[in-house]
Amino acid sequence: MDELLFDQLKLLSWDCIILEGASEQEEELMKNVLSTLHSIGLKNKIDAKVLFIAGDVEKIDQFVVKNPFVTVIRVVEELNEDYQYAISTLAHLPNVIVELVDE
Repeated sequence: MDELLFDQLKLLSWDCIILEGASEQEEELMKNVLSTLHSIGLKNKIDAKVLFIAGDVEKIDQFVVKNPFVTVIRVVEELNEDYQYAISTLAHLPNVIVELVDE
């Protein structure tokens, strides 16, 4: 991850949540996201404004409705154009971060 992206990401508070219904692939990707962000010195925060979430689609949708002031990045097996922010591989992480910071 390049230094500019790292500096931009430091401005965001983030955390990871795995809800019921997440597939093994989604859980593994979530672990990789957490590990990657920690490896570059970024620590997750409980009161984060950006959440990486894996789980059943309906459960994530309910979470989004109940938490309108949180930005949700869906960790999914397959990308869907209906999702504002989503990743299905670790390679998507830099692009999503750039989108968030540019918002």
